[in-house]
Amino acid sequence: MRGVCSPNVAKAEDEKAKKYKVLVQLADRQVQRGTRNYLPEFLPCIISHAGELSSGCIRVVEIVTNARMASGNTDHKRCLINGKRLSAAFRTQFRDALMINNINGFGRQLLAAGRAMSGNDHLTAINVYADAVPCWEQVLH
Repeated sequence: MRGVCSPNVAKAEDEKAKKYKVLVQLADRQVQRGTRNYLPEFLPCIISHAGELSSGCIRVVEIVTNARMASGNTDHKRCLINGKRLSAAFRTQFRDALMINNINGFGRQLLAAGRAMSGNDHLTAINVYADAVPCWEQVLH
């Protein structure tokens, strides 16, 4: 909330920056030789399982939002919506889409991993599952 990443997200950002450092250096050489017009900015996008966005990811959201608003493809004049409100709505929808895709991917990862077994060979997966899930009728009554 204070603009400071958690230690795990900061570590993941650093690792990703180190991984792609060579490509950034290559792009810098291309700029110096004149084969590339500008040096691209590398922004490591990290989204934690809890939905925390890294500073690089927040910057990407802002860049995409600003590009969308500058493109002229917005209907804020026709539908009488303030440009700032339209920008905020787009930013919110974009972040929501990122979160939805993140949680869908995390859910698929958990589903692919399967359910941990207790180590008792005589238990079937159905029995373990039945023991782990509360009976809602008992909980509600």
